[in-house]
Amino acid sequence: MERGKVKKKEKEKETQKEKIREKGREEKVKGKEVEQKIKQKEKQEQQERRKGKEEKEEKRTKQGKETNKEKEQFKGQEEKGENKDSTLTRTPLEPLEKNKQILVLGLDGAGKTSVLHSLASNRVQHSVAPTQGFHAVCINTEDSQMEFLEIGGSKPFRSY
Repeated sequence: MERGKVKKKEKEKETQKEKIREKGREEKVKGKEVEQKIKQKEKQEQQERRKGKEEKEEKRTKQGKETNKEKEQFKGQEEKGENKDSTLTRTPLEPLEKNKQILVLGLDGAGKTSVLHSLASNRVQHSVAPTQGFHAVCINTEDSQMEFLEIGGSKPFRSY
C-alpha cells in the first residue's frame, strides 16, 4: 500500500511540475507577443517621425523654390526709350489662376517704390531713384500672385 501511495504522490508531483512548465511556456509566449507588439509600435512611431521629417523638408524646399522664383521675377531688365525715360519691366514667371492686380499711386517722394521693394525682398530699402513712367512688380504667395503696377509720382506722369 505504501508503494501505491508513493506512486500516487510521485504522479501528483509530476503533474504539478508539468502544470508549472505549461504556465511558464504560456508566460513566455505571452511575453514574446507583448515584445512583438511593443516592437511594432516602435516601428510605427519611427515611420511617423520619418514622415513628419520628410514633410518638413518638402515644405522647406518648396519655400526655397518660391523665394528663388521671386528673386528671378524681380531681376527684370531695364529698357531705355528714345526720350531717355527708363522703364523697368518685370513679368510673372507663371500665370496663376488667383492673380491680383494692384495699382499703386501717390505723390513724388511718398515712398511707393521703397514699400514695393520692401514687400518683395522682406527688407527695408531706402533712397531709390524716382520712378520714370511705371514700375511692375510681381510677388508670389503660397496660393496666389500679386502684381503691383506703380505709376511715377512726378508731375509729368501724374494724371491727377
